[in-house]
Amino acid sequence: MSGRPFELFKGKVLVYEMGGGRSNTGRAHSWCDVNGNPVLKFGTGVACGKHGYALWELGKPIVWVYVGWLRGSVKPIFVHVDKGYFTLEENNDLKFVEESEWKEELLSSEDELVIVPKVYENAVRHTIAKAMCYHCRRTHYYIKTKWLI
Repeated sequence: MSGRPFELFKGKVLVYEMGGGRSNTGRAHSWCDVNGNPVLKFGTGVACGKHGYALWELGKPIVWVYVGWLRGSVKPIFVHVDKGYFTLEENNDLKFVEESEWKEELLSSEDELVIVPKVYENAVRHTIAKAMCYHCRRTHYYIKTKWLI
């Protein structure tokens, strides 16, 4: 999977969930607010591509969750949780600026799935599920809405 899970769109940042599982590996990106709540709207797309989206303001804090997984493992091989914000560089290039990060690489504990800051636990669990979802075609961590009929 290549590319970044964000891009500049009409002066704002378009963030989206991205990734899914393949025959022997999986990677996934997702987003939440600083309180761990989902920010994306539900979406579908091509296998292991971009799913779900949200428009985000430059400079507004957001949390980026990135997970990797290998077949045969019941746990991810890495989990990154990066709190930061977006800014525009002089050349109009969009940049994610990390304020703080939490990483766990090559998990080895057999007891715990993943130990993450409690506030981001749901976002990480959904992102792990996406990384393990074979040829994923939908958003896993999104804002649930009630349909009015």
